[in-house]
Amino acid sequence: MRSFATLSWVFAVFSIGGCTEVTDPGGVPVEMTITSWPGAAVPLEDVKLCETGTANCMETDAAGKATLRLPVGETSFTKDKEGFGPYLVPLVVPEEGLAHDSAMGTDEFLKILYDDVMSPYPMEDQGRISIGLVFAGATMDLFDADGPIEAKRYYVEPGPPPTWRLYDDLTATVGDGGGGFLEVSPGEYVVQFGGTAINCIPVPTGWPVLFPNSMRVPVRAGYITQATATCEQAP
Repeated sequence: MRSFATLSWVFAVFSIGGCTEVTDPGGVPVEMTITSWPGAAVPLEDVKLCETGTANCMETDAAGKATLRLPVGETSFTKDKEGFGPYLVPLVVPEEGLAHDSAMGTDEFLKILYDDVMSPYPMEDQGRISIGLVFAGATMDLFDADGPIEAKRYYVEPGPPPTWRLYDDLTATVGDGGGGFLEVSPGEYVVQFGGTAINCIPVPTGWPVLFPNSMRVPVRAGYITQATATCEQAP
């Protein structure tokens, strides 16, 4: 694991430099397709998509599609629909724009998952960091500007349907799923990967960090931060 001194320096750079410079103040098109989860993906209509903290919003059509113009560089948007969990998605948007597909879990199913790990849902004044991985044996550690966070960790046991499990000894993922952190206060964090996960980069969701095997993510009260790491599996 990288030293806390390195992580502190990285957070200092964030606080000074802010987000990546926006070269197009009007934003560029991000073509969204939003579907339901779990089970067969069904297009979701009337999902409100907003650039985080702004009135820049669009709603999806009957095919679950909408085009939201977002700033170039590091940005994020929220997804809200009655009956479904609220999501916060960090992205790095290129100058040519991009296409983004993602899913939203139903409140009914999310309540079952949260009950299984004895965590409150709705989340109210805290958030969750959800990280997608694709193989077993990965570890995840959470840091803020003051050092490591002893957050409540969960790992996904593959389904169908998927289930969540807590591990007192903070062991690695146990199947071809993912995991994350529950009951996290609003703010900005670094997630560092290890175990079988090597050469990790945040693709397509999450913000990059200046050293390998890490990503940076925001947390907003009441929202599920949706991030994905693309990693190689250690031999």
